[in-house]
Amino acid sequence: MEGNTSDKKSTVLKAMHQALDSRLPGARWWQSAAGSGPVLSGSQWHWDTNYDRHRELMNDNPAKVKTDGDAMNDEHFSAVRLDDAGAAALTVDDRLVDRLFPRAVAGATAAFTYEDRARDGGTTLTWNQVPAGLPAVRALVGAAPYGVLVWRSNGGAAPTELHLPASFPPGATTVVSSLGTTTAPPPHTGAEPISAAPEPGPAGPRRLLLSTSDTGLHFALVTTGTGGSPEAARAELAAWAATTFTS
Repeated sequence: MEGNTSDKKSTVLKAMHQALDSRLPGARWWQSAAGSGPVLSGSQWHWDTNYDRHRELMNDNPAKVKTDGDAMNDEHFSAVRLDDAGAAALTVDDRLVDRLFPRAVAGATAAFTYEDRARDGGTTLTWNQVPAGLPAVRALVGAAPYGVLVWRSNGGAAPTELHLPASFPPGATTVVSSLGTTTAPPPHTGAEPISAAPEPGPAGPRRLLLSTSDTGLHFALVTTGTGGSPEAARAELAAWAATTFTS
């Protein structure tokens, strides 16, 4: 695999993650989002934690001592390594593995996509451009990461939840939704349609809460972009959702 995909680890891993988010390629997501399919869960494949700290013979050949990457068939896809002091560190852009995703949906997911803007070397990987037909959404997002969730609410009391990556601090996150628009979602108290709260478990991770009381179709775009008008983007997204999800 050397010279084929071994030097494109981030590109390969991004492709796998995006395939779990949607069965559509990014280039067709916006026009065909109704066929996006369910969001799939998955586990990050990991060879070991000795990335760049190996000394192994390839096929028992003493002339081929492998020391770099995973030292396994030149398939260097481990995302975490331990340094000589035993401290863990990522071997990929953190935006690739700490991703926006729906933790729980109060109803049924109609479509989801996430454009993480992760980098592979010096290249920013952008595979899901906001189309020119949505100029206000494109202006709002700019070159920032963004995610879109469309769901049909079940009218229950529990909110829909999205994991917020560390690159989406609540104070710098904008939400454009059928529930309203907000920048810096407020702390959750139970009364807000859009709010933020800690995730259960260790301190640090945050979640976005989207609360509905009806059984209709809803959408939410989440981004750290700061351009344009969120209200204009909301109007575009409402028209897009109404024509894309007709049943």
